Amino acid sequence: MNAKIIRLKLADWYDAFLLKIFLTIGTRVFRCVAVSAPDGKRVKAIHFAVSQRELNISIRTFVERLDG
Repeated sequence: MNAKIIRLKLADWYDAFLLKIFLTIGTRVFRCVAVSAPDGKRVKAIHFAVSQRELNISIRTFVERLDG
């Protein structure tokens, strides 16, 4: 049982580490980043864009697809 808990914690740590690397690289390549995590724990969407205008278009398109 303890090994299972340790594996889950390791997986959570590894996922958080990969997310941080992904966001760091994305932030350096693109100027605008938006992360959606409604429950505060799980990331639901990440948007990268070269400008604020493109970021707004990306988010609007995403929300329209969710509604439709």
